[in-house]
Amino acid sequence: MLEPFVVSIDVEADTITVSATGELDVSTQGELRSELEAAVNGVGSGGRVVLDLTGLLFIGSVGLGLLVAAHRMADERVIGFEIVPPVAAGMIDVFALSGLDKVLAVSPPPEIEQAT
Repeated sequence: MLEPFVVSIDVEADTITVSATGELDVSTQGELRSELEAAVNGVGSGGRVVLDLTGLLFIGSVGLGLLVAAHRMADERVIGFEIVPPVAAGMIDVFALSGLDKVLAVSPPPEIEQAT
């Protein structure tokens, strides 16, 4: 059984965290796109948006394209944009294989961060 796709928002001071769990593909990307646009447009000058994908189980090419689009939106508004990558098996490789780990601000996932 597939886990439902869920997006949640947390606002703390000048940081808006958008968290996504489940599978990010062509059928679910619209919901995340809407929330990311709202977050990027809602954060104040000097603020940042954190996209927490630690609960993501799958990301398709449309989802990867959405991450690049969100990064560009944040750049245009001159705000910070950071991605916390998925921790599911094989998901970190998606960022390395696509080269997005070199283009986007991708933080180490919590498990890796705690191990160092």
